[in-house]
Amino acid sequence: MEESVQIKIQADLKELKKVRKRLEVFFSECGVREEEIFQILLMVDEVTTNTIKYGYEGKHGTIEIQASCRENRVEVIIEDEAPPFNPLAYPSVDIEKHIQQGRTHGLGIHVLRTYADECQYERVLSKNRLIIRKHVGEKAKPL
Repeated sequence: MEESVQIKIQADLKELKKVRKRLEVFFSECGVREEEIFQILLMVDEVTTNTIKYGYEGKHGTIEIQASCRENRVEVIIEDEAPPFNPLAYPSVDIEKHIQQGRTHGLGIHVLRTYADECQYERVLSKNRLIIRKHVGEKAKPL
């Protein structure tokens, strides 16, 4: 069984399907529970979608995703060369207010804060690097 997987995609929303599929297979092989895989895929999907839409803004670029599974911990590192953006610097969303306003977008950072046990942002050599860590195999956070 692989302990890690690396995926490199073009900044195109059509590429996300292959990311989801590859990560789903990888985490299944690692023994991660289905509900935890869902949470991880949702976080990765939110980050990569926002990078494509708002970071690259339709311009060419790449996104690199590295995922690893060790014991009861999953780590996903997402890197891109879009302009600097630290999602962790933004305030938490007031969900009640968000729903009352009828908003259906803008919850990517909330998803990260809800499902990740630890997040870290770095700007390294003109790249955004977001590190997401999640404990798995324990009692999962409710969906």
